Order: sequence, then C-alpha cells, then structure tokens
Amino acid sequence: MIRKHAIIMMAVALAAIANAQPSFYTKLHAKIAEAAKLTIPDTLNANINNDSTWAYNGRTIRIRTNVYGEVSHIGYKLFDNGIIDAYKSNDILNFIERYALELDLKIDERSAAERMSVDKVVCGCGNINMLRNVRTNTPFSLEEKQRRMFRAKWDFNGKELCITIPADCQLIKGANAIELEELFEKGIKRIVPISGDELIDDWSMFNVSKAGDFLVANSDRYLSEMIRSDIYLIEKNGKRKLVADEKNPLQSLRNIMLTGHFWKDIPMCMTLNQYGYKSKDINVTLQQFIAYCQQEGCKLYFGVKTRDSNSIKGTLFALNTANAYNHVLSVDFPLSLLKDGTGTIKSVAYVYIPLHNITEKFFTEGLTK
Repeated sequence: MIRKHAIIMMAVALAAIANAQPSFYTKLHAKIAEAAKLTIPDTLNANINNDSTWAYNGRTIRIRTNVYGEVSHIGYKLFDNGIIDAYKSNDILNFIERYALELDLKIDERSAAERMSVDKVVCGCGNINMLRNVRTNTPFSLEEKQRRMFRAKWDFNGKELCITIPADCQLIKGANAIELEELFEKGIKRIVPISGDELIDDWSMFNVSKAGDFLVANSDRYLSEMIRSDIYLIEKNGKRKLVADEKNPLQSLRNIMLTGHFWKDIPMCMTLNQYGYKSKDINVTLQQFIAYCQQEGCKLYFGVKTRDSNSIKGTLFALNTANAYNHVLSVDFPLSLLKDGTGTIKSVAYVYIPLHNITEKFFTEGLTK
C-alpha cells in the first residue's frame, strides 16, 4: 500500500524543529479560543486529543492538534472515542462539536437560528437547544449522502434531535475560499513526500486485471471514461512493479500522476488560481501536491488531453466525496523527465472547488483515450 504514514512522520519531525511557537490551523480556531477564554499553553505537541483540561459554560471542551502542533479542532466533547473510531472521517464529527460551541459563543453576534439559516444547517426534528443536552453517551447515528449532506441524529429517551448539514468544505473546515487557498499553499510547501521504487509495495488490496502487456490496478472512472484511476503494472519473476519508462509514456505518466512514484522528486512550477481572478506562482514538487491530496483523503483520477513529441498535457482530479470538493491540477509534463530526468512540469491548480461547481465540459473538453 502507499506509505502515507511515512509522509506524516516526516512532517512531525519537521514540526518539532520549525514550529516552536503555538499556532491555530484556521483563523476561526483562534477566534473560538479567544471567545471561550481558553488558556492554551504556549507549546503543544503534535497529534494531541485533549478532552479533560478545558471547559466552557460548564461543558467539557475537546482540543486537538495536527501533525504540525497547530490547534486544528476546538469544540464541545460530544462523542466518545468509540464513536469517533466508528466513522471513516473525523471531519464531520469535528464540525458538529465545533459548531455546537460556536452557536453558544455567538462570535458573529448572530442568534443560533440566524447562523443556521446562513449556513443552511437545518434542524429537521427536535429543537436546536437540545444540542446543549448532548453527552458522549447520548445514542447517536450519522447518515451521509455523498456530495450532498450529512444527517446527525440523537435519541433522548424517544425524543429525537435531527440536524442536516450540507456537504460544504468551507462550512465544515471553518474557512472561506481565500483562507482555504492560503492553507493549501502553506500546507503543500511544508510536506516532505517520499519517492522511489518501493513507494507502493503491496498490491493485495487492489483488484488487478489483464490489459494487453500490462496489469491494471485500481480501475475506476470520474466524470467521463477518459478520467480514470487506472494504475499500470508489469510482472517479472513473480513481482509486480509500476510502469515507469520512456517506452510507455502514457502508462508511465498515469502512474506518476496517481501515485507520485518516480526515481526523483519532480519539480513543478504551479500557478495557483485564486479567488477574485488572481493567481500566484509556486515552486513545489509534483509529489508534494499528491501527498497533500492523499493526506486529505482524496482519491486521484487522471485524464490525458494532448500528446506531442515533447510533452503530454492532462488533468489530475483529487476528489474528496466526504466534504464535496475537488482539487484540480492541469499539467504540461515534459517527456524529457521520462528519458533522463530533466525538465519541469508546468501546471495550473484549482483548489477546494465545490463539486456543484465542477462541470464535465469545462475540465474534460479535449480529453483523449
């Protein structure tokens, strides 16, 4: 399997050196801490989950930090560890805990009803005031309709509280479009990815099928038949390896774009398309972009647009179904990279695009098999 843990562990090591001062992942986390008058120490370790030190309004507060030691979650302690472990993504549970605290704090001076109206959070049954009575042992269930919404339910001895939350990455993460772009830029620059022939060492978790001279793993499509997650393998002496050579440029490029597998870090001059018709050039590596998407739990798909003797152009989609967004990277990949490792990818990135803004025509026009 892909060794994401190695990426994270390297990030933690860097954090210990470079992040000596405490910080908050988003501006909202800082506002919540200030409004709740939480005394948070000057230094925090990475990956803490503290649910016993702080309180507000007589209720226990949970604070988490990320791999860089930044405060990445503040909210009421509404769920025990068993419930948290039962769900694939903690993002929505973090949101519910944080949102319950936000409604009490009234940071933007709106009432709970006004705030929920703006956020399109709907109380389908029960009363939102019942949220103040939720405890970690209150029976809870969570329903997800991918790319659309979440429905959280609590049972108070037969009386039900039901809250519907839109699958909106800005709402769930607590950051607007501009701040999400800033978080992306900060996050991608400090990732130290891994690369090499052993990046993927276990294919038992993949369905593998035969396709001509190749084996194809992880086959799936997104938006159209030309945007796929197919990974190409060859088998020699009973061992399966990724295709990565100049003789098979299309298969090799798909593998590189979907896994980051290559014998060296690939330099990339990336133009970050920003909110308000702005843009910014950033020099990173392709592997940093891929690692960032993997850490967020995105699934990667790639489609080829054009090919000539010098380069292949295509589009990489990083799909996050839980929070209903895409990262999209349009690339111009020089074939000299496959030949002798020289050259730089030129790319344009669109980050945290809500899925309802994704149109097949805009991103797939010109794609070829």
